[in-house]
Amino acid sequence: MIPHLLSLEGLYSYREPVTIDFAPLLDAHLFGIFGAVGSGKSSILEAITFALFGKVERLNMRENMAANMINLDASRARIEFSFASLVDNQMYFIRVIGKRTQKSADWKREFFRIEESTYIPVEESVILKAVGLSYDHFIRTVIVPQGRFQAFLMLSDKDRTDMLQDLFHLSRFDLGPKLSRMKGKFLGEEQYLSGQIASLNATPDIPDDELIRSLIHYKVESEKAQQNLTILEVKLDLSSQWLELTEQLSAETIHLQSATTLLSGNQESLKNLEIQYQVFNAQWELMPESRNQINYAEMALHVQSISVSIDALSISLMQNRDKIQPVAMELEMTQTALSKLNDQNSTHFKDKVSPEIIRERQQLKDRFELIAQEQIDRTQRGRAIALDKTQQVKQLRDQAFSLVAKAGINVESNADLLTGIATKQAELQKEMVGLEKEIEDLQNKGGLDRLAESLQHGAPCPLCGSLNHPHIHQSKAILKQLDEIKRLLNKTRDNDRLLQQSKQLLAQEPSVASGFDNQLTLLRVDYRNAEEKNKIDLELLKTWGMDVLSIDSWLNKQSALDINIQRIQKDIQSLNSKLSEIQKNFDQLQMQIQESTHRLTTLNVERTTLLNQIPIHVQTKLLATSEADLRAYINGESLRLAELSIHFQTSSKAREHHMQVVQENLAGLKQHNAQIANLKSKIESVLTDIRHKVSDWPSNVQIDYIRLQLSYWSEERKQMQETYTSCMSELRLLQEAEKRQALQKARLAELEHAYKDVQIKLDNLRTLEGLFRGKGMVEFAASRYLSQIIERANGRFYKMTRHKLRMELGEGNRMMVRDYYHNGAMRLIKTLSGGQIFQASLALALSLADQIRKYKEGQRDFFFLDEGFGSQDKESLRIVLDTLKALRAENRCVGIISHVEELKQEVGAYLTVHLDPVKGSQITTNA
Repeated sequence: MIPHLLSLEGLYSYREPVTIDFAPLLDAHLFGIFGAVGSGKSSILEAITFALFGKVERLNMRENMAANMINLDASRARIEFSFASLVDNQMYFIRVIGKRTQKSADWKREFFRIEESTYIPVEESVILKAVGLSYDHFIRTVIVPQGRFQAFLMLSDKDRTDMLQDLFHLSRFDLGPKLSRMKGKFLGEEQYLSGQIASLNATPDIPDDELIRSLIHYKVESEKAQQNLTILEVKLDLSSQWLELTEQLSAETIHLQSATTLLSGNQESLKNLEIQYQVFNAQWELMPESRNQINYAEMALHVQSISVSIDALSISLMQNRDKIQPVAMELEMTQTALSKLNDQNSTHFKDKVSPEIIRERQQLKDRFELIAQEQIDRTQRGRAIALDKTQQVKQLRDQAFSLVAKAGINVESNADLLTGIATKQAELQKEMVGLEKEIEDLQNKGGLDRLAESLQHGAPCPLCGSLNHPHIHQSKAILKQLDEIKRLLNKTRDNDRLLQQSKQLLAQEPSVASGFDNQLTLLRVDYRNAEEKNKIDLELLKTWGMDVLSIDSWLNKQSALDINIQRIQKDIQSLNSKLSEIQKNFDQLQMQIQESTHRLTTLNVERTTLLNQIPIHVQTKLLATSEADLRAYINGESLRLAELSIHFQTSSKAREHHMQVVQENLAGLKQHNAQIANLKSKIESVLTDIRHKVSDWPSNVQIDYIRLQLSYWSEERKQMQETYTSCMSELRLLQEAEKRQALQKARLAELEHAYKDVQIKLDNLRTLEGLFRGKGMVEFAASRYLSQIIERANGRFYKMTRHKLRMELGEGNRMMVRDYYHNGAMRLIKTLSGGQIFQASLALALSLADQIRKYKEGQRDFFFLDEGFGSQDKESLRIVLDTLKALRAENRCVGIISHVEELKQEVGAYLTVHLDPVKGSQITTNA
């Protein structure tokens, strides 16, 4: 896991947004995070672990972790962390949002994979897989928080073995469960094979000699039955053929006699129909002349109808020609008006520029207005900041003056304030010294007072031994005086505190003023930057031949052009609609005139054509006849011709039908004769086969005899078929029994062989099970891994301890140290000093990381340490830093957190964290 960017806001002491770019820090390979105690250094690492795993080291859920992580002055917290995974070479992003609720806090964690600047949501499991380590292993091997650096070193032997088992998947060496599963599998196979063998041995068998005799017997019997069946099938087949052909010959002879009788009757009917046909045919030949007369009458009737249509069309044509004149005039006027509007539209479009230019110049005008308004806002903000500065400075001064006045100093100017405070503090110091001296004297005198109170008349003085006490001192006055002086001393001290507070307030004045000055400076820079942008826009405006005032006029003109163009286009659209309607009416009238003219021409041609077809001698008479008389004549003649046509057609069809029937009767007689000849030939052929194949066939055979024989032979065939089927069924059963017994013998031999193999495997597994009982192999593998880690760690630890200490494994994988300070004696590693524990932990952590990188592809190329450097002396610290610097050659990155300022000179890049009383934790970088 390689960190990329970390953003914090509202987390612990980070009240305002802070962003850390790890790229320049990682480029240095060895970098640091420095700051005073409590400045917020460790919070950076906790933000990373909380984003990745949802928990931190110093708080747990019972301690209301969620609420305590949010800054007390904030209602919400935010963490955004992006990192590169060395497991799959992908970039990932995590966003954590926390909101303070009435009782606790709600946290929401979102996870994304970054692909070509696109954030694709993923599950938390994807993030954990990309990190490649659990939380406990992560804080022991990648980001090591305070109090955790010694964790691996101080783990119990069992916990250290369990950790190595998780990191390096040592469970693959635990073969005991696998052997138990294999043993169970083979025990099941042994039981299955044993049952199968017992089942096969219990199955009854038929003796081999009895089985062979039965097979031969039924095979011979089935062959005999098959031969008899074949003979019967031949008899039945040939007899059936002869019987069927004989019956067909008899039927065909009867059909031939019937067809001959039918032919004679049909020939007589055909003669009668021929006479009737000749009568109707003579009448039919006179029909064409009558048809011509009907056609002439129909033509005359049609001519009269065409003349009526011509008269009506002539009137309609004249009316349409009268209508089209005003429509043509209106069409011409509308086209003229539309042409004028199009000319105006073209003129406006020549003055109109492209929308891109208008948009560009409108955007420029908007920028001028925006910059002008922003400059006004900056000026107002500057005045407000200056006013806030004056007010806050005045407030600090007023508070200081108030405190000074309470302390008894009267000053009239700011310049005299600090001088007055210093002078007054010196006076107060002298007063306090004097008052403390007076108190000490009075307290000593008070001791004498207590001695005086113990004096008694006649008793010797404990100091001088005198028996005479002329005047005994009274202590009440001293006590009263002592209380008064203490009161004065307390008042003096209070005044001194007031003066000290006023000095602190005055000391804040430069930082407060500096903060406001920094805001004013940033505001002035923004003001100048805006002016520079404004100059660029003014230069662009000059290239257009405009200024700030004329661009507004130009835009208004373009806007007016847009309005005129829209109005003209609306008028054009309206005229186009009107023109379309007029044109439609004009085209419709013109089409009606053309259609009427064409129809008149067509009708005239048709009338002339019809008149030319009517003979002159009947034309005048027919045209003079009324329409009703013509229709009556046409209907009467047509009816008479229709009846004659029906009689003629009926007679003709009857004649043709009987001629066809006679032809079909002749063809049928021919077919019956051919069929009879064919049947006689087939009967002779069947008789020839019968004489060769059936020895008991009679010489003078009769149909009834053959029918009786067929019944007898069919019954005999049925009985023989049953015999054959029974023999074949027994034969198949015996053959299946023979095959089944052979398979059982082969299967039994196969099962017995497999049973012996399983028993051999079970014996081997029982031997291996004894060898791999418990977790002996896992502990052995963990011991080998731990030995390699310690051996690699000693390359650094031995050097860091100036060749005086080495780590070794004792009995039961216990961590020991060989002490060359004491002639190579062995002692527990927990007896090392704090600095030596740090050195051993660092060496082990780096060695563990090396071993993980060798075992897991892409695991951990990054290491962060949050403790231990303050426990090293100057020389040890130099050796530790040389060890960390040497990691650069291995392309590894190490980050350290410390309050030791001297370390800044040893790292390639660093961040400095300082706690601002107002803004919270702030970060500066030298990278």
